[in-house]
Amino acid sequence: MQLVSPSPRVATVSCKRVEQCDPATPVTEAACPGRCVTVPIFDACQCTAVSNDPRDFAAIADFQARLAPTASVTAGGVAVVTVGGFLSVGADALISNAHQAVGDRCRLPPHSSIGRLFCNNAIVFPDARSSRSAATSLFTPPLTFPSLPPFMTGNGGGADVVVPAAQHAVHRPGTYGNLIVERGGTLVLHG
Repeated sequence: MQLVSPSPRVATVSCKRVEQCDPATPVTEAACPGRCVTVPIFDACQCTAVSNDPRDFAAIADFQARLAPTASVTAGGVAVVTVGGFLSVGADALISNAHQAVGDRCRLPPHSSIGRLFCNNAIVFPDARSSRSAATSLFTPPLTFPSLPPFMTGNGGGADVVVPAAQHAVHRPGTYGNLIVERGGTLVLHG
């Protein structure tokens, strides 16, 4: 068993092996500072990193994303890509524990539940839950998705999309204004 010594912004974990995150860095905990998490295998750990595959996210925002109370995101994570970007998750909101929540600044109120949180400046209330780890992982913004075109500069955007309570809507990829899904509603962005 190896005990990894603590250093600034690095958690101490007990692991059989420490997986390498950065191929250019030697295989040590320093390869992914603040991102070594225990996994449900005895004495094992893994390094985690923010995904840059857009298929891993249900929503990608340029500067701000807000999930309403009781919102549920089950088919991907939520990412805010810019430096200073803000992710706000409402009370009792859910981002599936198989996915990531990413933002330079984040707020998780009581009873919210997310998979893996990547945030540099987080306000996490005691009853908020992260299913993958108790810790918040750091990352370096801006988050880039090489396979996506850059965000368009604001020109008024498209029309707002409103899904009434308990209704279902499906939209193709495109430019939209505000996306508002009322309680019990479902919005599928398909394409």
